[in-house]
Amino acid sequence: ELQCAARRHADVSPARLLEAATLGGARVLGCEDQLGTLEAGRPAHLTAVRLPEQSADDPHRLLANPEAQVVGRWFAGLADGG
Repeated sequence: ELQCAARRHADVSPARLLEAATLGGARVLGCEDQLGTLEAGRPAHLTAVRLPEQSADDPHRLLANPEAQVVGRWFAGLADGG
């Protein structure tokens, strides 16, 4: 989804797109006090991404790169086999 948003909204910084996908999504759902950031005591929903072997001035830009591949996902600390 981040890669699609980066293509469709090239004028928005990758850092802002990542915030919109995490904390922004939690705000829309009214759950920002429970979700959207990594903090002690909050459930962790994580996605591990293999980044392309290249450098970038903005590391967020690597996440939006179409070559970035999801290699694992965890929901509330449990792997889903992603």
